[in-house]
Amino acid sequence: MTDLVIPGELKKALAARPAAKAAFDALPPLQKAQIAGWVNEAKGEMRLRRASMAVGRLTGG
Repeated sequence: MTDLVIPGELKKALAARPAAKAAFDALPPLQKAQIAGWVNEAKGEMRLRRASMAVGRLTGG
C-alpha cells in the first residue's frame, strides 16, 4: 500500500479550517484518497476551487 499524498492546495485549505481537518482525518483511507485524487487531477485554478469545495463539503457548508 502506498502512502497518501495530499495536494498542497488541499493541505492549505484544511489547515485554514480546523473543523474540516478533523473531519478529513476521521475519514476512511479510501475516502481521503478519493478527495485527494479529485483535487490532484485538476489543473491550475481549478485545484484551488476543488480544495475549497472539498473543505466546504467536509464542514457541511
